Amino acid sequence: LVGRSPPSARRLPEPPSQLPNRGSAGAMAILMASPLAFPSPAGLGTRSGECCAHDGGGGSGGDFQWAVSHEADKQEMWLGHKIRSQAQHAHCIDDLRLLSTLFELLDLKEVHGDSVKLLLRTLKFLRWCDYSAEDLCAILAHASAYFTTIFEICGQEMDVLERGNVLATLIFLGHAYVLDETCPLHIWHQYLFHKYCPMKKLNSAVIRLMELMHFILRVEDVDLSRRFGAFVGSLRAAGALPPPLDLARPHAAEEGEGGPAASLP
Repeated sequence: LVGRSPPSARRLPEPPSQLPNRGSAGAMAILMASPLAFPSPAGLGTRSGECCAHDGGGGSGGDFQWAVSHEADKQEMWLGHKIRSQAQHAHCIDDLRLLSTLFELLDLKEVHGDSVKLLLRTLKFLRWCDYSAEDLCAILAHASAYFTTIFEICGQEMDVLERGNVLATLIFLGHAYVLDETCPLHIWHQYLFHKYCPMKKLNSAVIRLMELMHFILRVEDVDLSRRFGAFVGSLRAAGALPPPLDLARPHAAEEGEGGPAASLP
């Protein structure tokens, strides 16, 4: 994070303007996920890991759709049919894998298409803020743990559409807890929730979710490691992240292959 400018100061695309405001919904239902007039980058990355290198990628829409179809032949994704149907809203293919892993960790059997769209745009927004793939994995690991807690409390009253709305808000909480430099809630509102509720109601929803979790945002180490490993593993399996370093392997010099260390006792 050294040298990174604050997210609010980065050159993000202009948010949509003159959108209808749905300010009459309840505290938890205010995050109604219907199609967003969300600004799109010039193009979408088609190669694994390309989205981390720059905003917008370099492939055309047709190239991206071909890549998504080709990916379907290589790797089966949890709720993949739902995710691929909204692939045009993703920043790159890696985000499809991350979202699939999120749904699999939560053992979701059903998800609304509008929720998929909102969550893909949420990941795209984080990419625009220049957060790395590892940052996203840590954020999603925390958000998935938060959702598990929330679902145990009020899951029976949460319909399939509202799950995506709650998840998007929990991703905000996860990023606020994990990262040193965070993007303020009013910018999240400007880019993701402007159409659905006033800023005041979004803030109330965030506070309510924190109350349900007793304001505890820390995730136990074992649980966090399992969740973080799942997201990182999904990207490594596709070659989007390098394999972990093998710290157990001795250095070549220590194995008698020459070098200064070879002569040490």
